[in-house]
Amino acid sequence: MKKSIPILFVLGMILVLGLTSQSTITATRPAIAKQVDALLDSADFYHHKSLDSALEFSLRARELASENNYIEGEVNGLAKAALTLTFKGEPVKMQEIYNQAIYTSRNLKDKSALINTYFAMGISYRTLFHFDQSYFYYQQAMDLVFDDLENQSDAIMAKMYDQLAYLLFRELNDSTVSIEFMNKSKDLYLKDGNFEYYVDMFIKIGDVFRYNRHNSMARFYFDSTRILLQTHYFPLVDANYNKLMAALLFDLKNLAQGLEHLKKAEQLFIQVQDNKNLADVYTMFAFVASKMNETEKCLDYNYKALRLRQELGHKILISSSYSNLASNFFKLNKEKLAFQYQKKALSLALSASHYYYSHKYAHSLYRMYKDIQQFDSSLVYLEIADSLSVLLPRSSMNNIGSSNLIESKIKLQNKESIENSKLKMENTRNQLEYSIYISLFLLFIIILFVFWIFKLKKNL
Repeated sequence: MKKSIPILFVLGMILVLGLTSQSTITATRPAIAKQVDALLDSADFYHHKSLDSALEFSLRARELASENNYIEGEVNGLAKAALTLTFKGEPVKMQEIYNQAIYTSRNLKDKSALINTYFAMGISYRTLFHFDQSYFYYQQAMDLVFDDLENQSDAIMAKMYDQLAYLLFRELNDSTVSIEFMNKSKDLYLKDGNFEYYVDMFIKIGDVFRYNRHNSMARFYFDSTRILLQTHYFPLVDANYNKLMAALLFDLKNLAQGLEHLKKAEQLFIQVQDNKNLADVYTMFAFVASKMNETEKCLDYNYKALRLRQELGHKILISSSYSNLASNFFKLNKEKLAFQYQKKALSLALSASHYYYSHKYAHSLYRMYKDIQQFDSSLVYLEIADSLSVLLPRSSMNNIGSSNLIESKIKLQNKESIENSKLKMENTRNQLEYSIYISLFLLFIIILFVFWIFKLKKNL
């Protein structure tokens, strides 16, 4: 009987551990998943280098996943391909592939791939300045997140807050809530162990403060980024830090120090072969040269930006470079080249379905023709600009904000508060259940012990 007590004790402990542990079931991933993920990582690697290569790797990932019936990988490949097509200026193909991704994911129990697809669609339409559609797809993603909040990963939640914060900041001008969401995203990235995104969030928060002329707070977050980079160094984050630090210093009219940071950003973007951001840096150099009336130097930097954007294959940014060059040539009284480049810019923006840039370039052509007193041509482009203006967001670009965005933001905050309360109640209920289980087990042990003492006395 003495030997039976340890055995009963071990059995009892196993029972308690079984009762008190959470019964989480981890979905097994197919063996092919690693290969698909590697292809998707390659697509990410080329995202700022060559959009053609990024698209190729995305479609190869989708094909491999499809051949092996790995539905999640197929959906992720399709979504990444569609996002790439946004920047390549192919909106019809973009929407077709997004539709495929949504249809393919219809039977998935785990909605992570569909959530990522909706987030990608939000980014695509935000890029094209189709803000109503953008927010609609963000809302679809958020609804799926909150429908199963307890099972969402920290990575998904971090991404949700990150994307929504950007939208609220840029399109709603709601910096308070935007910063609140960015801080939540930052903390979740840290919890998830994603230090690169964690450090990068400090730059994003600083940029919101810079945008709102809170220069001391912007400097605080930028300096925090620099300090964090000493222990967690990422060249791309360092490059972004220097680029935005330069922008802050330019705002403060400190051109000398700003140019030092911009040159450092240039070196780092060359090092990591980031054509997209490097072109942006050259555009910033061009802006500074323009402010200093150095038109030829400005022209040179804009050409550098154009060549990089052509190499990248980013049709929307190529149109921006053409428009910048058109302004340079117009200042140099080279009207023929100016009109040629501005019309190229308009054509690219229209084919990419970018409403804001299309309207902007048409209006620029109107003003340019008006300045040289070609009023017939000027009127043509004024009419084009007017026809495009109805496609812009309902509110003006200087006072952006719609009842839909405000209503959805409040809905999110209320929903989040309710879900947090539900989680607290669930945790309290679980703790109560565990206490009951442990009490029952202890009672079981006491009964066994009393029974053992009774048997021992009886044998004596």
